[in-house]
Amino acid sequence: MLVDKIMVAYDGSEHSRKAFQWALALQKMEGSVSTVDVVMVMPALSMPQVFQDEKRVMAAIEKQKETMEREMAKLVETEAGQKITTHILESNTFGSGTIAQLLLKYAIKNGVGVIVTGTRGLGGFEGLLLGSVASQLVTYAEVPVFVVK
Repeated sequence: MLVDKIMVAYDGSEHSRKAFQWALALQKMEGSVSTVDVVMVMPALSMPQVFQDEKRVMAAIEKQKETMEREMAKLVETEAGQKITTHILESNTFGSGTIAQLLLKYAIKNGVGVIVTGTRGLGGFEGLLLGSVASQLVTYAEVPVFVVK
């Protein structure tokens, strides 16, 4: 299998950390893989947040983004020598799409050959066998999707 770029849908959960490790192993096996793109999506604002004081909302968004950036920096730091890029996609409540839709748009726009995701993310509904983002990626992606448990 010739793959130029692997995208990891990452949210900081245990399953996404396993997916990241799996993507790195695939990168090592596939001599042709140029990079592993680790992609996080900032969740959309809830309706109550939209109507809050703008300065408070902006401060909360900035804090969340900084937390995500630190998480991504730790990933890259622990894997010195690997070709890893990190990206944070920002969604909003005004029609930018679901987390899965944003990930799929990123994959198409950036020529991703394989998407790697964990079975479950940070969302609720622990009884589900497959998380909603993973399920949507498997259903709608135009490239192979590997789901790691």
